[in-house]
Amino acid sequence: MKRFFLVTAFFISQFAFSQLVVTDVGATSQLAQQVSTSVKSLTQLQKTYEMMEKANKKIQQVNGFVQQANHFRNIINKQKQAINSANELVKLSRKRKINLSGVTQNLQMISGSIKTVQALLQNGVFNMNDSERLERLDAEYNKVSQYESNIKTKLIQTSFR
Repeated sequence: MKRFFLVTAFFISQFAFSQLVVTDVGATSQLAQQVSTSVKSLTQLQKTYEMMEKANKKIQQVNGFVQQANHFRNIINKQKQAINSANELVKLSRKRKINLSGVTQNLQMISGSIKTVQALLQNGVFNMNDSERLERLDAEYNKVSQYESNIKTKLIQTSFR
């Protein structure tokens, strides 16, 4: 009977294609270590992403400040040109009789625009984003440019009289 069971078991084992569960302690610990390393990597990557996101926001803010500074410089240059033209008109008015009231008004308007621009450039005065602030700076630049050209026109007109 033993022999019968042994022979039967032998023949059945030939047709049984099953595998035994094998646990490898080394592979399991290595897998756990890889998962732990991956979690640490992911955490570090997330911190790096957050840092880059903050840096990007600061760079955008700096770019906005640079553009605003360029607009401010252009407005200041226009104001300087207007003052130089007004000084020339004052020199001409000593030689000729010239009405300077329009020039005074234009200079006052330029001064008001400069104050508005200074208020715009201070953060927190107006709740504006960079594009709105740049549009407002463009509008002020156009005003200052118009006032400066009015003074220059007056200078040219009086120079040829």
